[in-house]
Amino acid sequence: MPQRPETNARDRIVFLLKTRGPQTAIQLSKELGITSIAVRQHLQILQEQGLVSHTVQKGKVGRPAHLWDLAPASARCFPDRHADLVSVLIEAIADIYGNDGVKRVVERWAEKECARLQEQASFSDMNLADKIRSLVESRQRLGYMAEAVEHPDGTMALVENHCPVGAAAHCSEDLCDCELELFSRILAPQARVERDEHIGHGDRRCVYLITPVPTES
Repeated sequence: MPQRPETNARDRIVFLLKTRGPQTAIQLSKELGITSIAVRQHLQILQEQGLVSHTVQKGKVGRPAHLWDLAPASARCFPDRHADLVSVLIEAIADIYGNDGVKRVVERWAEKECARLQEQASFSDMNLADKIRSLVESRQRLGYMAEAVEHPDGTMALVENHCPVGAAAHCSEDLCDCELELFSRILAPQARVERDEHIGHGDRRCVYLITPVPTES
């Protein structure tokens, strides 16, 4: 399906800012062959999407110029080969140190990730629901499209609708096993965690069932 003209114009603006650096609306309008008013409308939408930002530059004469540039979030608009790189690194570790070496590296990563989450202010004092929310927010920042779902029976599910390291996980199931171990450590002793759905086994998403563990009176 052909792109809508306005979408195509915004894509071109992002491309120009990436390849040419910061630009004013007037400079972009000359490059695109559209009016500066139209460019400003597109820039406003891109700014609302968090893809661009602007600074005001004062000249010796005349009105200050608004210089537009890409925001950090614009990285998602461009090719990302991190998963491929991780896959190659895992294969290299396996070649040199064997599968046991891969497992040790992944386990060390899980330990560091667990420690990072637990070092958050007041994390140890959080109730189970708040810990799950904190974990979901962390996974969202990493690109897992995570969400928490509460079931009528009091159990909860941590749902990951996307796996940004799918290619790497395909090379080593230890990554997925360590993810389950990571969640279990973080939510222990308040809950028991089990994997119910798994992208690596052909499911649409990964789902971790979280069952509260009654505290001893």
